Amino acid sequence: MAARGERDASFFSRQVVKANRFYRSVISDSDKGFYVVAGGVESCTPGYHIERSSFKFYGIEYVISGEGTLHLGDADYQLHPGMMFCYGPGVAHRISTNPAKGLTKCFMDVTGREATNMLLEHLQLPGLVLYISLSQKVLESYEELIHFGLSSSSYAQDICSHLGRALVLKMLHLAEAYGNHEEPSYVTFRNCREVITSGFLKMSTLEDASRQCGVSSSYLCRLFRKYDHLTPYRYLQGLQMGHAADAMDRGGLRVGEAARLLNYDDVHHFSRTFKRIMGISPATYKENPLQKERGYTDREGGD
Repeated sequence: MAARGERDASFFSRQVVKANRFYRSVISDSDKGFYVVAGGVESCTPGYHIERSSFKFYGIEYVISGEGTLHLGDADYQLHPGMMFCYGPGVAHRISTNPAKGLTKCFMDVTGREATNMLLEHLQLPGLVLYISLSQKVLESYEELIHFGLSSSSYAQDICSHLGRALVLKMLHLAEAYGNHEEPSYVTFRNCREVITSGFLKMSTLEDASRQCGVSSSYLCRLFRKYDHLTPYRYLQGLQMGHAADAMDRGGLRVGEAARLLNYDDVHHFSRTFKRIMGISPATYKENPLQKERGYTDREGGD
């Protein structure tokens, strides 16, 4: 089932394996303010590749997971979770995913004089790339935007405009210019997070994570306290429970099998941890996965 207005959005990529997206028809006076045209979240195919010399709206994208490459203006960037970037009319851009670590990203397309002025002023088009330590606040804001974007309410467009404007300001508030972290501690933090992200299935405790990162547990906690909103152990558990959820959803694993996948000897301990992290028990999730509750639609990958 297509999301609201999706059939009218010819610019939506078909190179997705999952998507929850909306498109709202552009009204005649949409150029006067801040108008949200489209938005959503996309899980890209391994061969995902978008290349444009321009785009008719201003697109704001935020990487949730995976890796890829971005060419924006005259610069190249390595994409990883937490990166935010913007493109628009006259801004050449190329986005590709790493086939081994496919991108999942949120996006919002906006138009209007206020939107243009805000983005030109704060994002210095074509291409100030920002880094936001993966923020639940940002993800929740995108979810709220998608919820109202999919609504047929007569108030939905005004709500989307306010939410979209607030989302940009929130991201700018949380962001730091990507590549401007010269402190050795930030470089260490980023390396540690990448070690945890790539090896979370081999870690069970904070001590495991710190040993793999080559730093003490106390220093790892200080790094995450300074540069992230999660503790390193909570970050580790979030990756693990997300992996378990995906294994139950797409892999068809039972709750006990998902527990063993993460080396939990006690299924009840696994269930308590899953519920604390995901906000829902694994048994309930198994019956009605969160992705389906949030309106994700499976789509064939394409060119």
